[in-house]
Amino acid sequence: FALEDKYRLVMRERGCVQILLGLLEPTAGDETHVAVMGALVNLAADENCKDEICNFGGIPKILRILEPHTSLTLRSVTAMTLMNLTTRKSSARTIAQAGGVTALIRCLGEASDDVLQEKAAGAMWNLSLVKDIQEVICNNGGIDFLLNI
Repeated sequence: FALEDKYRLVMRERGCVQILLGLLEPTAGDETHVAVMGALVNLAADENCKDEICNFGGIPKILRILEPHTSLTLRSVTAMTLMNLTTRKSSARTIAQAGGVTALIRCLGEASDDVLQEKAAGAMWNLSLVKDIQEVICNNGGIDFLLNI
């Protein structure tokens, strides 16, 4: 339902973004995280939801899920969420400042999963469109990873 704008609006107005972010605690487990990220990937297509995700401290929680010990499925859905979030400059800057460039570069090195690489590359592309993030990408070796996938 979150794919339709009217449902995103209802979810945002009822405080669901903050509730979902609260479920991203490390002890919640992969099944809960997959469900939450599935909802957030859809909500992150909405400009106002992007703001809420950033303003309610969601970026560090989302980036934590990209750690290598997390399942590939979960990391892929998380990279999709970041791809949606990075279409907005302010969100892209928040993600870059929180270490998102490094986390996404690490995902680009996952030769075993095409979906993860594709979504991480999409998020990196969006980040690269923001002038002040381009240097961060270069300094962290992002160009080499992008050229080799």
